[in-house]
Amino acid sequence: MVYVVLTDEQARVVRSTGVRVELRDASGRFVGYAEQAVARDAENLPYGFTAEDIRLAKQRMNSDGPRLSTKQILEHLQSLEQE
Repeated sequence: MVYVVLTDEQARVVRSTGVRVELRDASGRFVGYAEQAVARDAENLPYGFTAEDIRLAKQRMNSDGPRLSTKQILEHLQSLEQE
């Protein structure tokens, strides 16, 4: 994986925004985006999940509600497209 090391000031700006930051080179040309990842790192959760996401998922797993496989859901969605 390739990575870029930010200065302390740049890292502070990315962390403090809470949103995606547009990156540009010294001449102003667009380079890419950086996303603030402090919440993910602090909770040690992958893919941007929050503690609340995990709590809700566990709550739903412990419920007696119906469970559908991905295959069943895809088949249902395909049947809706055919209507």
